[in-house]
Amino acid sequence: MPNIYNKYFAKDKALRHYTQHLLLALFGFVLLSLYFGMFSFSYLILFLLFSFIIDLDNVLILLFSKNRYSEFRRDILSAIKRKDFKLLAEISTKNHKILNNLILHNVVGYFIVTVTLAFALLGDYNILIVIFSALFIHMTFDILDDTKQLGNIKNWLWPLNKLLKK
Repeated sequence: MPNIYNKYFAKDKALRHYTQHLLLALFGFVLLSLYFGMFSFSYLILFLLFSFIIDLDNVLILLFSKNRYSEFRRDILSAIKRKDFKLLAEISTKNHKILNNLILHNVVGYFIVTVTLAFALLGDYNILIVIFSALFIHMTFDILDDTKQLGNIKNWLWPLNKLLKK
């Protein structure tokens, strides 16, 4: 049992962040399904897809910020070329907190997801409820995780800092 904890849940261990997102996504989907009575395999797949697709944000910032994260980027690309996905997950898990200025992981993105979820709930749009619930749960967990791991959510505030020229 300690080996499972160390591999999948301990801080800076392989797959910790992704395992926690998976468990939260499954739990969130079960609650959503029970509350709205809309359990289906296709909704489950959609929920899981959008629970993880938002982390492509990290890949985008690595691809378009070549100078800022060059060493980290080189390690990621090397792991991809070797098809070493376990190493890729380890590198990403250990270093994902250093990535800032993400396109979707910020207070503006969080606000848009929250407002869209509220409108979807009011309009009874099941697919939008599934998609934006997955994004909302993912982002809320990331904010709480940053608070616990880093003691702040500064990386979520970069759009506001840019607007206020800080």
